[in-house]
Amino acid sequence: MTDMKPKRVAFYFAPHEDDWQLFMMPAAFRDVLDAGTHCVFVHLTAGDAGFGLGNDGRRYPLYLAREHGAETAIRFMADADGLMPHEPQTDAPVFAGHAIRRASYRNTVAYFPRLPDAIRKAAATRRQASSR
Repeated sequence: MTDMKPKRVAFYFAPHEDDWQLFMMPAAFRDVLDAGTHCVFVHLTAGDAGFGLGNDGRRYPLYLAREHGAETAIRFMADADGLMPHEPQTDAPVFAGHAIRRASYRNTVAYFPRLPDAIRKAAATRRQASSR
């Protein structure tokens, strides 16, 4: 985003990284295409399906795949204006002692607090049952 002040700010809060694509379209798409709107996406959980930050035998942890998918979707929308793509910026500012991953691209910013998914116990129970 440029240094000019946006005309408006649109917030999208989603429990998981794919929820805003499923339930907040086409409003999110319109907001991202509007250069005068600063769009903030907050993905509350890690979307880790109870596996935490580990990879549970997968090549990559599930939460990283879901974050990558959300970021790619945001960039896809932002690049729909036909202008040359920009380089995304990422960092991890600390809020109340917790590093929160932040990805900025054009007039958007996405936050990933990586809170544990609520289905952690259910997933652990499924893993235990399948290992018997």
